[in-house]
Amino acid sequence: RVLGKYAKSHGIKTEILVGFYGNNLNSFWPILEAKGKSDNRMFWDHFFEEYKKLILKRTRIAADANIDSIILDHKTIIARAPVRYWVDLIKTIRFEGGFKGKIGYLSALSLKRQWSGFDDLREIKGEDSLQYLFSLLDFIGFEVQDVYDERSLAEYLITYKKYKKPVHLMITTPSVDDGDQHTDYVEPGGRFNTNHLIENEQTQANAYERAIRLFENNKFDFLAGINSWGYALNDDLTFGQSSGEAAYEKSASIRCQLAEEVLAYWY
Repeated sequence: RVLGKYAKSHGIKTEILVGFYGNNLNSFWPILEAKGKSDNRMFWDHFFEEYKKLILKRTRIAADANIDSIILDHKTIIARAPVRYWVDLIKTIRFEGGFKGKIGYLSALSLKRQWSGFDDLREIKGEDSLQYLFSLLDFIGFEVQDVYDERSLAEYLITYKKYKKPVHLMITTPSVDDGDQHTDYVEPGGRFNTNHLIENEQTQANAYERAIRLFENNKFDFLAGINSWGYALNDDLTFGQSSGEAAYEKSASIRCQLAEEVLAYWY
């Protein structure tokens, strides 16, 4: 509530990202196995029963705090699920949760592969299923790290103009050499997996500049905004690592980095 009120008083829009996260892939639902279960009613009944409990908690928080939008994380809900589950979920957010803001869906995007989770859905269930999914949503989002080339980003995103939905970009490029060339996650919570990486703020700043240039092109009038992943208010998490052991300066966080200046100047 405090953050929501503060944001509103400063003309800032707010969004809640909803997703399951665990210490390993076995902590929650076996999402990676869902590919072969797109029509498995028992699996999806159980999955969405649990997911609705979480979404209702988050939705009520969002409604109470006057949050502008909710975005459903691709790591949590698999778009391959039968459409009836999506319809039920949207109704849950709207009616049981009392949320009157916008609802979106965040999909992973790999530019080098020219692929996102939406393409997976199109391949498995067809274009009609993809269009129906979009009809239930107010906007769609892409989480992208390998923003190595403006043209590749443009070529991919322009294919989504026909759906007439606002598109948000979530930039996750880390501040390391070649951080815009791959999709390997750089963990900010400790240096145990980042010592071999060379910090490079310019790599991250360049990724943001490439994305921003598309917003200045009239062909991409459907682009609605840029989100920045993992900003974090301080360097120390509340678990796992001793004070000062975090490696946010190499992660996707733009706090106190060149990319923060780029984004702030653009806005």
